[in-house]
Amino acid sequence: DKYRAWEKVKLSQIIKDVAADGELEVFYDVDSDTDIERAEQIGQSNLEFLEKICKDNGLALKISTNKLVVFDEYKYEQQEPALEINKNLLKYASYRFRSKLKGIYKACHVKYQKTKTKELIEYTFYVPGQHADTEGRILEVNQQVESIAEAEKLAKKSLRNKNKDEVTASLSIPGGYEFAAGCVYKLTGWQKFDGNYICEKVSHSIGGGYSVSLELRRVLNGY
Repeated sequence: DKYRAWEKVKLSQIIKDVAADGELEVFYDVDSDTDIERAEQIGQSNLEFLEKICKDNGLALKISTNKLVVFDEYKYEQQEPALEINKNLLKYASYRFRSKLKGIYKACHVKYQKTKTKELIEYTFYVPGQHADTEGRILEVNQQVESIAEAEKLAKKSLRNKNKDEVTASLSIPGGYEFAAGCVYKLTGWQKFDGNYICEKVSHSIGGGYSVSLELRRVLNGY
């Protein structure tokens, strides 16, 4: 567990500083870099701290051989599906889908008043297809922002963190080396669960025949 702080620094620099402790090279696959006013690592392990600061900024991370990879989940989810997984064409499949209602929001309302000028910044982002009259909960966020553009960005990221696990799937299907975490797959033949899913975990098994187990979640559109 470590104690340290950063002030007026780019997010990528914080990540590089922490990664240097483990002699890890950083692959920062994000289109823009975030300005951080202040960040504190208070009694946290490096990985615990990195996971939190990435999540707070709508990013994800993974560690591969000597490398720390930080990426924008939204960007990865928009990629074209690597392949289609059609239930009707599989020789065998065991599967479980989960649709979550608790903790899911239709919108995020960001409200922040600047301390010095007393200027009030307020913005509400609705999930595409939702609106003020739609039944559902609104996530309230009171966090420092300097503009409407920052408020919009914060609203989308906050809403994504809450809603991204709304629909998840666990599949065990015939094996193939083409399956990898971070790829998008198109699921068809699963009725109401059809759609594009991003793969979060792959496990390969060769005992009693080659199979792969996939942990997936349905991609979010528009945020």
